[in-house]
Amino acid sequence: MMVEPNESRTPTTQIGSIDAHEEPPKRRRRISIAASAILAIVGVTAWLVFRTVPGGPLEGSDNTGVIVDAFPADTWVTFGLQDLTNPSDKDITVEHIEVLFGEIPLQIADPIDAIGPERVLQRGSNLFDVAPGWPRAAGKPVEGMAIRAGDDIGLELYIGVKVPDAQSGIGTLAGVRVTYRAGWLRYAKTFRTELTICPQGDAAKCDSYEPPTIG
Repeated sequence: MMVEPNESRTPTTQIGSIDAHEEPPKRRRRISIAASAILAIVGVTAWLVFRTVPGGPLEGSDNTGVIVDAFPADTWVTFGLQDLTNPSDKDITVEHIEVLFGEIPLQIADPIDAIGPERVLQRGSNLFDVAPGWPRAAGKPVEGMAIRAGDDIGLELYIGVKVPDAQSGIGTLAGVRVTYRAGWLRYAKTFRTELTICPQGDAAKCDSYEPPTIG
């Protein structure tokens, strides 16, 4: 039908038509729910990966200690009484070692070193408590070292300690806090392996001192 220039025409309405650029409401809701679920999964995964859980499978020397007065003042020694083992079925990676001090802090070398299972071939499985000198040739920085699943020998920490001078007369180390990963999780665990050290020839303060503890 031809329409004259001055002739009006009522537009035809199509019932139930959908604009080509408009998405059906049900589909939008489904996409919104799926996106929310993905964000929730990502959030939970990030929380698991980045949070730090107390304890965990790492084992080692604990609730023990030694009092030493056999080394000259202002010399460096190695504290080696702390080992770390892994009875679990997942490999462990050490991320950080924090030395915990008692009431009279000691000067500690940086970084903390360790030796792995190869120490058994060098001197047997026993740990030494304190040895003269620092660093030890066999030691390597502990951060990043792995303890394989089921490893009951593991690592022995080498902590470099400076013997206190005659004026202070005593120094204390209360233990270590180890941050590590096993599988997807990060853990932090404290071991109370204590050291009380006095300079050679000045044992009186060591004899009368109550070893430090961690609350």
